[in-house]
Amino acid sequence: MKPPLHVDQFVQHYPRLIHARGRLIISAGMPTDQAYYLISGRAHAKSHPKPKSRMGKDFAAGDMIGFVSFLALDHYDLDIMASSACEVLAIPRHVIENHWGKEDIASWLFACSMASEVVKKQQPVMMGFAI
Repeated sequence: MKPPLHVDQFVQHYPRLIHARGRLIISAGMPTDQAYYLISGRAHAKSHPKPKSRMGKDFAAGDMIGFVSFLALDHYDLDIMASSACEVLAIPRHVIENHWGKEDIASWLFACSMASEVVKKQQPVMMGFAI
């Protein structure tokens, strides 16, 4: 997913993480207190017993990694592994929320609500929801 904000302004202020090929960038269960933007490289959702609709997701430079989970959940729900050497920007949740909210708080709330609906539809059994 492409970022909903201009990432260039964050690059100088927040940590860049370097991940070797085969290393986890995001582990299922990590808190969604940071969003991850893929500056360079490629990443892939690691296969394990999760709903098939969420598996096989590839990420390339310029993508937000696991952004739907970031918006909708308290913890990431998938393992995301580096498919190549990756440089990743970690942006704290409050920075994204404040930046997005300055323009229009309703759009932040709408995005979180829409992401929650996506998660509910993709994971009804795991989340305890019926479809």
